Amino acid sequence: MARSMRDYYMLARKRKFVANFRLLTVAVFFWTGCLMCVPGLPYDAFGFIARKLYIPTDFTVYSANDSRIFMYPSLQFNYSINNPQTCSSDDIFLLIFVKTLPSHLEQRTAIRKSWGSATSEYFSPGKVKVLFMMGLENSFDSQLLQMENKVHQDIIQLKFVDSFHNLTVKLISQFKWVVKYCNNLRYVMTTDDDVYVNTNNLLQYLLCQSPNNLFVGCTHIGAAPIRNPSSKYYVNRKVYPGLYYPDYCTGSGYVLSFDALKDLHRYAMYVPMLYIDDVHSGILANAIGLSPVHNEWFLCEDKVSLTPHSLSHFITSHGHSPSNMLEMFHIARKFHHKHAPCYFT
Repeated sequence: MARSMRDYYMLARKRKFVANFRLLTVAVFFWTGCLMCVPGLPYDAFGFIARKLYIPTDFTVYSANDSRIFMYPSLQFNYSINNPQTCSSDDIFLLIFVKTLPSHLEQRTAIRKSWGSATSEYFSPGKVKVLFMMGLENSFDSQLLQMENKVHQDIIQLKFVDSFHNLTVKLISQFKWVVKYCNNLRYVMTTDDDVYVNTNNLLQYLLCQSPNNLFVGCTHIGAAPIRNPSSKYYVNRKVYPGLYYPDYCTGSGYVLSFDALKDLHRYAMYVPMLYIDDVHSGILANAIGLSPVHNEWFLCEDKVSLTPHSLSHFITSHGHSPSNMLEMFHIARKFHHKHAPCYFT
């Protein structure tokens, strides 16, 4: 059947649109790429576009004589405080590691009195455990920490300086601790001491998942390395030359199945430790073929509002003060909302 003039006109417009779109994509790609040469400007768009266009890149971390890059065999993993009896029970469903500092007593107290103490409608007590993971802090009296642990028995402290550039050491220490002391669990979560975890909603989600090969949280896709030396997230090209990072879950809160954690720990022994811990977890996951799953109820950097509806519709929320956590817990208990099975999947 012969085409009309209108058909030819519409076909020509379509081809022109496709050509212009491709040209625009290439132009944006090279323009954002040029931003890499301008210190101080954001260029996350560059990595995102490169990732979306499936442009291959190097996901390798190199030591490059950088004093901030450690290798697993060089770490001692010596403990100042340890609680290996945490996993003495027959079966633990979920172990939650909270990254904290020795001086953050107020944050730990708030967690113990709020979401860390929450009983679940899905499990009997003891199936969910919370541990506080930390290094050493020069300005803090270690005897106070020993006394705190004597009461609560929920602190793991290793003998390394607790700093931003040692966050990956803290992460790998979690992996090693679980593999050494806690072989009887299903899932492990890592989070921060300013994050509120809705444990009831998290457990409901996990009960609807396969207990194998799980890596779930708020996923960052196509994040580009920061090349501005004044940023604390600065990464030298000699350390990480890639255009973008592998997909990873933000460190404010993500969950790994036990088998996935063991695989990550095994591979971590051979990979230089990039000091941005959540990115490093993505690098390890990519190397073993484990893809992070994005779940919208892990609210990334967002902060949930203090309304009954909002407080019953999230899994993690970031940026909360100790007093804010206690207020959230009080409201959530008063207006508890029961969800349909697998609602958070």
